[in-house]
Amino acid sequence: MIAAPAPWIGVGILVVALVAMLVVLRAVRARWAPHPEVMRKTAHVGLGLATLSFPWLFSDVWPVLLLGAVAVCTLLALRYVPALRTQVGGVVHGVDRASLGDLYFPVAATGLFVLARGDRILYTVPILTLAFADAVAALVGVRYGQHRFEGADGGKSAEGSIAFFLVAFLATHLPLLLFTTVGRAESVFIGLTFGVLVMLLEAVAWRGLDNLFIPFGGFLLLRASIALDAAALARRFAVTVALLVLVLGLRRRRTLTDSAMLAGVLVGYVAWSVGGWRWLVPPSVLLVAYTIAWPRHHQIRERPHDIIALFSVTSCGMLWLLLAVVLRRPDFYFPYTLVFAANLCFIGVTWWRDFRRSASRWRVVLATATVAWAVVLTPYVVVTGPAHSVLFDAVAGYAALVAGAIAFTLAVPDLQGRKNHEYPWARQALLGLGASAFGLVMTELGR
Repeated sequence: MIAAPAPWIGVGILVVALVAMLVVLRAVRARWAPHPEVMRKTAHVGLGLATLSFPWLFSDVWPVLLLGAVAVCTLLALRYVPALRTQVGGVVHGVDRASLGDLYFPVAATGLFVLARGDRILYTVPILTLAFADAVAALVGVRYGQHRFEGADGGKSAEGSIAFFLVAFLATHLPLLLFTTVGRAESVFIGLTFGVLVMLLEAVAWRGLDNLFIPFGGFLLLRASIALDAAALARRFAVTVALLVLVLGLRRRRTLTDSAMLAGVLVGYVAWSVGGWRWLVPPSVLLVAYTIAWPRHHQIRERPHDIIALFSVTSCGMLWLLLAVVLRRPDFYFPYTLVFAANLCFIGVTWWRDFRRSASRWRVVLATATVAWAVVLTPYVVVTGPAHSVLFDAVAGYAALVAGAIAFTLAVPDLQGRKNHEYPWARQALLGLGASAFGLVMTELGR
């Protein structure tokens, strides 16, 4: 391994290189006036190439922390100092879009260098993907994008996403194949899964957060995959594709936006890869069943539920999954399931409010709790087995759903009773967490 040069030499090389890049790009912008997205992504690639050199230039963390701080301060000056913004700022801020992506890039590179702890593959693969796949996707989308879909931060194109996947696959597969002991088949499956999942991260990110999601998400995915054998990696890729096919098949028959549907693939992958196939069942059942149990044809046409709605419904389930892993409590599968049942119950309450306004509160509560119990907790009994404790869980779950539905009718007013038209998604998430915790407490007391 080639020894790193003195830290201050590396810092000087990178500072000179980045200043030269800004000067050249400013001259190109003044002379030929290319599309602002071309200028922005060229600067993006240049910054990526500079940060790629970190593992070869530095063996200590402090020079990278220093460069990251200098880069953030410089970018803030280009953004907010009028003279600098006029002269140079258009190189990175020429696109009329609210984004902090330029600031996130050096933060991501610095954080990734710290996390990688000298592992060049774990550092370079996410940075390669961020630098090149993101830039190629943006430019392909601008030039050739014909098949549009709604991203979290505006319109995106299928062509751009496919370009992102191809570059991300190559940025993963080739380094693993050429510079590690990972086998040929393993590197292919890691590259394919990495490409699809990081493509989804890019598609659901907003306001430049892809510059954080891609490197950190890619790092975690790569670290979790690199030691697996070909069979395990093939299963991961197959599950990823199956989830994507399911979501695309339901795309026009659910109330979620495109970005929320794609984020659902990521939620499903995390549930399966961390917890196992059983943990994939409750969110999948909810996704398939909620518009069947409580149909809203006008919302299917309008698709008003964005990634915030998806986060509200799934975040507390992910919390139970995290606690189950950290505390080694597989029995937390019960409150995990109960969160998704509670959200199906809440969806039912809003349906009754819209279409059966004359119904009494108790009728609404019992009807929605019964449907949610039958749809979500029946698979729970099947998956875990009809043991006495499981049957007790089912009874406790029904009581928790009734309590959750009552709390929802009291805490979440209908549209006419709200001060504004924004739906209280955070409140719904907390009510789901409360219902699931109540169910868990009852089962603990009953054992």
